[in-house]
Amino acid sequence: MTTNKTQCFLCEKPKFTYSCRGCSNEFCFDDLTKHRQDLTEEFNTIINNYDQFRENLQQTKTNPQNSSLFIQIDQWEKNSIEIIRQTLLKENKEFLVDIEEKSPKNSTIHRKSFLNKARKHLSRESQCNQQEN
Repeated sequence: MTTNKTQCFLCEKPKFTYSCRGCSNEFCFDDLTKHRQDLTEEFNTIINNYDQFRENLQQTKTNPQNSSLFIQIDQWEKNSIEIIRQTLLKENKEFLVDIEEKSPKNSTIHRKSFLNKARKHLSRESQCNQQEN
């Protein structure tokens, strides 16, 4: 370390100072000690963050289902399935109302047509339910 009577970077007083090789600033002895303590604290914080990151990464590798990303994906899947289910229920109601309004109740031909459409519709609904499970 070199000694010069220069202005300290922290207290800004002319004193004998020591140059910090890391930041190239000049510090008096008291402030150099404080600067070193501050750097040590910052370094320890970085090391702790690194250790926490490594631990989280290791947990994700050993049990990826508990990863926050997988949890978000699972939630998105559940929400999407619920939206599809609600849409299907709405369409079912509209379909049945539409069929009832357009189907003459006396005609045998129209009854067969109604039953065929209803059967196809229920078949599609059953397939959707099987795909959800």
